[in-house]
Amino acid sequence: MKDREFKKKMKDEAEKFSKKVHDEISPVVEREVEAKIKNRTTEYIWAIIANIFTLWIFNNLLDWNFPYLTTAFIPALAIFNIAFVATIISNFLLLFFDKNWFRALNHLILNILGILALYTLFITFPFNSSGMPDLTIRIIIIAALIATAIAMVVEIFKLIFRKL
Repeated sequence: MKDREFKKKMKDEAEKFSKKVHDEISPVVEREVEAKIKNRTTEYIWAIIANIFTLWIFNNLLDWNFPYLTTAFIPALAIFNIAFVATIISNFLLLFFDKNWFRALNHLILNILGILALYTLFITFPFNSSGMPDLTIRIIIIAALIATAIAMVVEIFKLIFRKL
């Protein structure tokens, strides 16, 4: 009999403790979640603004007679435009639907577009590199390709293994 009473008392105490912890931690967790959502929203808005500005700059470089670019930049520019517009659309969608799987899928698609843009830049090589050797520029592009490929693999893992 005493064993049953002891178990009931322990269960009641455990439930009280659990409720107390829940009541104290829940507001903190809610504040953290709200702050994270607010930060991401700000991040997406700034990404949209930055990409619109970068899109404008890239599309005006040849008009501004930027001395290090040749007209071979035009095919690469088309791919860069697609990547910038896709990034703007992606960030806009993430403002309204910010689930882990959707974010990882967006980043994966954007990384694929980034690889295509960098590969096109590497193949067309639209640079008049009077100041920097061609090999150095090519190494920088290859390093960016490798970094983007690694980021793509990370996003694949996030898409597969992260909680939905």
